[in-house]
Amino acid sequence: MNVQKLYDMILQKSGTEKLSLAWTLKQICINILASMFTYEGLPESIPEEYVEQFLIMNGSIAGWIYDGPDEEYQREPIVSIGGQANAPNVYGLGRSYIATTQNGYVKTMTPGEDCAVIYNNSLKTSDMDIINSFADLLTEEIVSLKANLLYSRNKPVFKASTDKERAAIVEAFNKIKNDLEPIVITSDNILEQLDGAAESIKILDITDVNNSDKLQNIVKCIDDTFRYFFTLYGQSVQGNGKMAQQTVKEIDGSTSLSFIYPNDRLKQRQKGFEEFNRIFGTDITVRFSDAWLTESIKYKNEADIDSDQLLEDPAAAEEQPEGQPEEEQEEQPEEEQEEREERDENE
Repeated sequence: MNVQKLYDMILQKSGTEKLSLAWTLKQICINILASMFTYEGLPESIPEEYVEQFLIMNGSIAGWIYDGPDEEYQREPIVSIGGQANAPNVYGLGRSYIATTQNGYVKTMTPGEDCAVIYNNSLKTSDMDIINSFADLLTEEIVSLKANLLYSRNKPVFKASTDKERAAIVEAFNKIKNDLEPIVITSDNILEQLDGAAESIKILDITDVNNSDKLQNIVKCIDDTFRYFFTLYGQSVQGNGKMAQQTVKEIDGSTSLSFIYPNDRLKQRQKGFEEFNRIFGTDITVRFSDAWLTESIKYKNEADIDSDQLLEDPAAAEEQPEGQPEEEQEEQPEEEQEEREERDENE
């Protein structure tokens, strides 16, 4: 099973225009999430992009030493998708892991012994349910936007009673469009209607430029949907509008909330590759990429929205070294000092 087939299986891609749009949006979301982390110390046989792609789509991967038929990767460390197998323990985790490479080689291994299992999150699930739901919603919103763009065009639709009437109307508008000679209509039928001998030409009320005000609401809806997705994954995007009841501090406060899930994803990757390092003697590290690292620093510095103090753990504060002189007391005003000396003399 190659990568494209894996995508098709999970995303259920088909050839229709609407599903093609949904597929494109899912690709955008996957690519964005795949850039969340930076790896250092990965061997050349493990491309960083495949680590993230497999975790996002499968929920877990196994790191192991390849011994299959592909000579290029013989005895090289690799990662592959797979799943739990054999009798589960008391927490439901299988005691074995069946790993499957993209060229179809399958191997059953024991986690912690001949393979390291890395999970996408604490629930050990993929991100595809979340991505699919957002992509489907965005697809409907973009289709609505396209429909309303067409609907809002100021092109009246005329209703012709006969073929001659239809030909006369088409002829008139072609002359207007091409800026030809003055409009001359040869149809007696249409002239009678224009003279008022009969009822005027009917215009179907299915297009109205005044409906363009709905476009703003749809665009705002698309903007909000993207913002919800990015906020869930650590990018606290503010969008293009602040609600009247919100303060700037309330908006900024969403940074801490948006880093709950990214921190969980980072923790699981660090934990998994620590196991990988232990088994195979590597030195692989994982951290947030620059875009998420910037937001992470904001999150850690948030402590109190009403102050600029850094986020500190009181329990982690270092004790004052012995022998270090205490801070000098603040000098008292001269008048207070004189009053205190005079009071001491009287006593």
